[in-house]
Amino acid sequence: MSTDRYQSPLSERYASREMQYIFSPDMKFRTWRKLWIALAETEKELGLNITQEQIDELKAHAEDINYEVAQAREKEVRHDVMSHVYAYGVQCPKAKGIIHLGATSCYVGDNTDIIVMAEALRLVKKKLVNVIKELADFADKYKAQPTLAFTHFQPAQPTSVGKRATLWMQEFCLEWLFRLAQDPKRLFTRYVSTNITFLIRTAKENRDYRVRNKWKRIAMIGHKRIPSREGGAEIVVDEISTRLVERGYHVDAYNRSGYHVSGKQFDEKRGKVYNGIRLLTIPTFKSSSLNAIVYSFLASVRALFGNYGILHYHAEGPCVMIGIPKLLGMRVVATIHGLDWQRAKWGNFATRVLKYGEKQAALKADQVI
Repeated sequence: MSTDRYQSPLSERYASREMQYIFSPDMKFRTWRKLWIALAETEKELGLNITQEQIDELKAHAEDINYEVAQAREKEVRHDVMSHVYAYGVQCPKAKGIIHLGATSCYVGDNTDIIVMAEALRLVKKKLVNVIKELADFADKYKAQPTLAFTHFQPAQPTSVGKRATLWMQEFCLEWLFRLAQDPKRLFTRYVSTNITFLIRTAKENRDYRVRNKWKRIAMIGHKRIPSREGGAEIVVDEISTRLVERGYHVDAYNRSGYHVSGKQFDEKRGKVYNGIRLLTIPTFKSSSLNAIVYSFLASVRALFGNYGILHYHAEGPCVMIGIPKLLGMRVVATIHGLDWQRAKWGNFATRVLKYGEKQAALKADQVI
């Protein structure tokens, strides 16, 4: 049986080869496998125990569907999705444990239906544009060729073949655009009113949602970067953020640009999300004297636009910038990990800056840890 085209008496007679493929078993089950690969890649990025070797194995067999294995399995379990999960696992023994991990049948079924319909509509659009182009050329060629019009099942006044062709073209065009131009009072008002009502309702719902959940949005500022074991501040930010995420909070960690203090080779691979924490990298200077202060300023300014309920500053140096969010009435928590200004490595100016950061934390933070 052919698997690269949809088969029915109607499709064999009327559908193009391209459209038959879009609704074919090959398109359907290859899309399932692409969705499973995307799921595994996302879960790996979020921190699940999934290896690149497993994902590469899935990609190696994304196109060669072993239909015989899936059909034999379906006779046993009577479930199409689980049958293909099993068949994919036979081809990918190292990755079989992560195929469809945490998903339901709707994940592949519904998403594939949407993808198939979208591809079919793109094909229809392409063919429709070509038809309109051919009719336009035909109408222009025969614009002066006289013929008898026909309406209400009877001959009417004279017209031209080209004019008739433009009427055929109009059937393929968006009729509401024509009506919009012809009768704006009837259609335009209704169109605008409907859409404005929808936009207002959506904006109100979004505003209400942000107000209800504002205090569950937290920004972490002051550490070097996570995931990392460079210092105590990094470990604290990692642990607190992870536990907050587990309790349903949204946490953004503002990482500094640059590499591990012990060298680039000690850096851990970072994506945009780690343990459910969104990672935002703030550019700064490599110079140790300017690194923290520039980073803290840029991170504080960026956080003003994050709709956060709480900004959590870590260490005395970054606390110098607490006044920025407080100017806008934002809530701030400061964690002083140690009296950094007492350390001999800092010069007179740096020591004064650190003392100022400590003072800002004591005077302006809503809570000090």
